[in-house]
Amino acid sequence: MSLPAWRRHGPGVPRQLQRCLLSTIACATLATLCLPAGDAEPDLAPVFDPRLDALAPTAFEPTPERDNLAPNHALATALPATPTTAPAAEPTTRRLDAITAQAHGDGDALEESLRQLGALAAKAPEQATAVADRLLALEAVAAERSLLPIWLDTLTVTAAPSALPAARRHLAHELPPVRAAAITAVLRIAGAEARDELTRFSFGDPSPLVRTRAVTMLASHHDQDSRAALERVLAHETDADVRVAALLVLAQHPDRAATEPLLRRHAAADPATGLRAVASQLLASR
Repeated sequence: MSLPAWRRHGPGVPRQLQRCLLSTIACATLATLCLPAGDAEPDLAPVFDPRLDALAPTAFEPTPERDNLAPNHALATALPATPTTAPAAEPTTRRLDAITAQAHGDGDALEESLRQLGALAAKAPEQATAVADRLLALEAVAAERSLLPIWLDTLTVTAAPSALPAARRHLAHELPPVRAAAITAVLRIAGAEARDELTRFSFGDPSPLVRTRAVTMLASHHDQDSRAALERVLAHETDADVRVAALLVLAQHPDRAATEPLLRRHAAADPATGLRAVASQLLASR
C-alpha cells in the first residue's frame, strides 16, 4: 500500500504495518543526510525499534468504544487541581474596623455605619457583643451628630448585656426622643425584670412621646400586672394619644374575659370621642 493510501486509510492499518512504515521513513531520512555523494544507496530494509512505538499515533488504533471512554484519571491526578473554593470571607474584625472608621465622617456617614452595624448584629447574632462594643465607642460621636435615638435603636438590636448601663443612662436624657429610644433598649436588653422600673419611671415622664413608648412596650408582657398598669393609664392619663395606645395594647391581651368589659365601657361612655370610636372598632373586629 502506498503512503497516500496509508494516510487515507490510516485508522484501519494494523500496528505492525505502521511500525514498518515509520522505520522505513526514519532510515531513508538518515541515509539522505549522512550518505556521501556517489556512494551506493543503503539497504532500506525495515528495522523494528521498540522506541518507535512511542511515535505511533494512538488515533490509528481501532477503538470502537472511543466515544464512550472514561476520563483519564491518571492524567487528572497528575495535573494540579484547579482551585474551586470561593475566597475566604472577610474577617469580621476587619469589617468592623472599616465600618467604625467610616462612622467618623459626617452625619450621613455615621447613620450609614449605624445601619450597617445593626444589619450585621441582626444577621450574625454571635457577633452582637463585638458590634455592641463598637457602638459604645461611637456614643460620643452619635451625641455630637444628634443621632442618639438611632444609635440607641441600633444598640437595641444587639441586646448585649454590656450595653445596658449606657441605655439606662439615657433614660434621663434631656431630649424625649432619646429617652423613648432608651426605654426600648432597656426593655429589650434587661427583659421583664426592668418592666416595673420603667413603668414607674415612664408614666410620670413629662413627654407624651415617652409615655406612649412605655405603654406600647407593655404589649410584650401579657400578664395581670401589665393589664392593671394599662387600666391606670386609661383612668388617669390626660393625653389622648397615650390613652389610645393603652387601649390598643389592652385589646391584644389574651384575657378577653377581663378586657372586653373595659372596651365596652370606653366605647359607650369615654369622654374622648376619638377613644370611643377606637373602642367600638376594636369590639367590632373581635
